Amino acid sequence: MPPLVWLALFAGTMALAGWILPLAAWHLPGQTPLAAALVVCGIGVMAAGVLAFRRRGTTVNPMAPEKASGLVTGGIYRVTRNPMYLGMAILLLGLALGMGSLSPLLIASLFPVVLTRFQIRHEEAALRRLFPDTYPGYAARVPRWFLI
Repeated sequence: MPPLVWLALFAGTMALAGWILPLAAWHLPGQTPLAAALVVCGIGVMAAGVLAFRRRGTTVNPMAPEKASGLVTGGIYRVTRNPMYLGMAILLLGLALGMGSLSPLLIASLFPVVLTRFQIRHEEAALRRLFPDTYPGYAARVPRWFLI
């Protein structure tokens, strides 16, 4: 399933859970501006990843990683191997914070786990095959998400 579909599915599930089962609801001072800032930050991180791919002239299509014409290791890819997915996770975190309950936050926390299992591992295998001399070293130096 394309990552943007996963993003939409998670966002919808979070909204539904926050509406039907709002566990430990809260409203904090500054909650809305902070949530909005996280959403904007997430979009910015995603855009930085896409822009780096475009500059390199390689495919952005996550469903066809075997069509990559080059390994992108500069810019934001120096700090995370998956800035587009990290951006999606930050966006979901912002949405969860804005929804103001634990239910959406718990669902958002599963996004990195699901995407790693169903998308990232497949991409990594394709990149190892395509770039056997450079990808393993890059993967050893740069975390998959940001800190992990």
